[in-house]
Amino acid sequence: MVVFIGMVLSIALLVFGIADQRRIEQEISGNRFVAIGVLSGLLGMAIGTVALPSAWVVTATAFRGGPLESNLFPGSGTDTVLASLVIGSLVAVVEAMAAYGAYVFGRRPETPSEGPPRFQLRSEDLPGDGDE
Repeated sequence: MVVFIGMVLSIALLVFGIADQRRIEQEISGNRFVAIGVLSGLLGMAIGTVALPSAWVVTATAFRGGPLESNLFPGSGTDTVLASLVIGSLVAVVEAMAAYGAYVFGRRPETPSEGPPRFQLRSEDLPGDGDE
């Protein structure tokens, strides 16, 4: 059941992605089509097999109460809930670390050609003959 929902979501996201590319009149090359297809498949399966059952468990437990096993989405198990907990925790930690690094250290260019250096010494800043 969860795999079927994931496949339906993947196909819907693929159709939406292609329609959006055609709406903005951008050419859909083979590489772009493959990228949209792979990303649609990954996102659809992630929503269908991980996010939906986890949200179902949280909502059903909140409304009905009882043990975790009695509130599972049809076709999923406790391993699905545990997997979503682990994945969500990892994503939260990585995003927090990235935000902290971006705030504290600033955005640094990957290569020197992508932007100016953070600190640039100009000749006007140096003490010279006319400054004293």
